[in-house]
Amino acid sequence: MHCRLAVIKNIQRSPTLVHGIIDALKSAAENDPYARPLGFTKHADGWGFVAADREKGSLHFYKTSKPIWLDETSPGTEYFLYIVHARKASTGMPLGVQAAHPYVVGVGDGSLLAVAQNGGVKAHIVSSILDDMGVAHPRAGRVTDTYLYAVALASMLSSSDSLSQAIDRLDRMLEEKGATGRCMNTAALIISPGDEMELAVTRRIYSDDSRLVDYCELFAVEGEGVEAVVSSTVVRYLEEIDPSIDVAPLSENTVFTLYP
Repeated sequence: MHCRLAVIKNIQRSPTLVHGIIDALKSAAENDPYARPLGFTKHADGWGFVAADREKGSLHFYKTSKPIWLDETSPGTEYFLYIVHARKASTGMPLGVQAAHPYVVGVGDGSLLAVAQNGGVKAHIVSSILDDMGVAHPRAGRVTDTYLYAVALASMLSSSDSLSQAIDRLDRMLEEKGATGRCMNTAALIISPGDEMELAVTRRIYSDDSRLVDYCELFAVEGEGVEAVVSSTVVRYLEEIDPSIDVAPLSENTVFTLYP
C-alpha cells in the first residue's frame, strides 16, 4: 500500500505550520515525484484523519473515498495530536470509505486505537497470528492488511505497558514470520478511558532500493511550536512553503514517540 502520511503534535496550537503540513500532504498526494519511479504519481484512493485534544475533551475522526485534494473537509488546526493519511491502494486491496485510513478499533480495556500505515504487511500471515491469539477478525481480502494490523495491535495492547512497546513487539513478530512488505511505516494514537493519550510512529523500511527508500523515508519536522513526522514528499512540498523549518530523516528503523 502506497500512502502519504503526517503525524503531528501541535504543542502551541499553532495554526500556520499545521496548515502548511496539511497543504503539503495534499500536494504530495496529487503529484508525487518520488512515486513516479515506482509507476504512479497520485494517492487518490481516499484519505482520512484523526485529531484529538484532551483539553477539549474531543476526538475528531473522518475518512472518505475522495482524493484529499478534491475534498473541502479539513482536520482544522486547533487540535493537539493528529494523524493524517492519503491512500494509494495496492493491487487487489479493497477500495471505498472503509478502506481509507486511519482505522479506529477498540482495545480490551476500553481504549480507542487509531492506526494508519504507509506500506503494508502480508495479510494472510497477520490473519494466522490473529487465529493463534484467538481473536475474531474478517477474512484477509475483505478488509485491508492495515485493518488486520490494527486489530492485532489492539490485541497486543491488552497485555502491554505502552503503545510503543506493543508496536515494537508486533513488528518484530511480523519480521520473524516474514510478514513485512518492503515498507511498513505505521502511525498510531491511543486514547485511554481516562483520556490519557499516546502518539507513536514507526519507520520500517526493508529494502536497499534507493527509489523505495526515497519514497518511504520519514522525516522529523520541527518549528513554530509543532513537532511532526511526515512522508518524504510532504517534506519536499513543505520546504517550498516554509524553508525555515528544521527537517531531518529518521534514517533507521525505529519506533518514534511523539507524545507523551
